[in-house]
Amino acid sequence: MDPARFRRLCGGLHRLSPRQVSEIEARLAGLGARTEVLAALDRRAAAMRACPRCGVEALVSWGVDRRGLQRLRCRACGRTCSAATGSPLAGLRRPEAFREVLRDMMSAARPAACRRLAERHRLDKTTVWRWRMRILAALERGVEPLAGVVEADQTSRRESRKGSREWAQHARDPRAFPEPPRPTWREWRRRGLVMPLGTSRWRLAMADRAGARQAGRLESHTAPSLYAALDATLRRDAVLCSDGDPAFATFARAKGIAHHVIHAKRGPRVVDGAFHIQTVNQLHAALKDFLRPFNGPATKYLSGYLACFIARQHRQDPWPDMLAA
Repeated sequence: MDPARFRRLCGGLHRLSPRQVSEIEARLAGLGARTEVLAALDRRAAAMRACPRCGVEALVSWGVDRRGLQRLRCRACGRTCSAATGSPLAGLRRPEAFREVLRDMMSAARPAACRRLAERHRLDKTTVWRWRMRILAALERGVEPLAGVVEADQTSRRESRKGSREWAQHARDPRAFPEPPRPTWREWRRRGLVMPLGTSRWRLAMADRAGARQAGRLESHTAPSLYAALDATLRRDAVLCSDGDPAFATFARAKGIAHHVIHAKRGPRVVDGAFHIQTVNQLHAALKDFLRPFNGPATKYLSGYLACFIARQHRQDPWPDMLAA
């Protein structure tokens, strides 16, 4: 709203009836969360120096956008941007509802269903689902290495192709999309066969004694895939504790890392009174409880769900990361 219209609005407030005043107060109370989010974005815009498009420090003020956010223009490339450009909040008309969806995912209780969140915030369920995918993608960024005594273990999860369009794409364009290597569920039902469990997708969980946690998806249950995950997450001065999988011992010898093998089945479960894998086993159990309400998330989104689980374990607030480009 331009300053002249705002002054005219304020000048007519004394002519409002009590009922109209109550209605305005109710509407202003509902705008509190939106104002808070937009103010945080404007503070970030005031601190921006480099253009998110070209990286040149040549930003100047360029009015406001339809949400009321400060718009900036780069004198080098000529393109405009705002504090939301390049962040998960880019293009959102209701950033305050996005923050509530984020808080629901990071709350201590189990996340609510997309339909329930959509009804609560007057959104479409598909919109809530897309926002969740944005949040999961943002949480995947950055992995802090683990140090000290680090426990590592891997487990498998049934592959899920929920929401896959592979057969629909093949029917539309057989040349560009080859026939999938599995029948459709209708074909399995027509033949009277039991649908197989599918290929297992492996995941690796790690925990150190300082409270840091990591979990990630492995591309396959092979030694090179495990080596790549360990090399990106484990510091060289760490002490690795694992089960009897020989791949962990091979990696530790190659990198010169101290390694203790814990045989959970035949024992002993604790070596030298300090080395065990009970913490990471508890992490696996908590991860299964976290994934259960989602009824088998699609495998292609599994890494994002693991990142969300780790953020909940750390009790960290990812809202500042959502504001960052």
